Amino acid sequence: MFTRTERRTRMVPHTKFGKTSLIPEDYDVDIPIPPRDWDRLVLNGVWGITGIVIIASVTWSTSSIGDLLAGTVQSAIAYGAASVFDAGSSPWPSNGSPATTRTKPASHEQPATSPWASP
Repeated sequence: MFTRTERRTRMVPHTKFGKTSLIPEDYDVDIPIPPRDWDRLVLNGVWGITGIVIIASVTWSTSSIGDLLAGTVQSAIAYGAASVFDAGSSPWPSNGSPATTRTKPASHEQPATSPWASP
């Protein structure tokens, strides 16, 4: 088992010229380190890779839609409209709503049946 050393302070009695008083004394304590949680580590890696892939796909989608619209309107308007379209087609708001309504069972059923109409 792995340990780490932690420095602590305690008060000890010290007698000087017949008078006892408490003075601070430093000492070392070996504290065990908990083992690494490999499940959490792998899960964090999967979430990280998933986030990178989602960001890349949304960026690619926005760029493609913006390029298609840039032939008819100015580039700034085209890419702005593409960004609004990608943000509107995102499932994140509907996926997050069950977590916010977990204390109200009646309102939890609605996002599961029609996620695009969630409050």
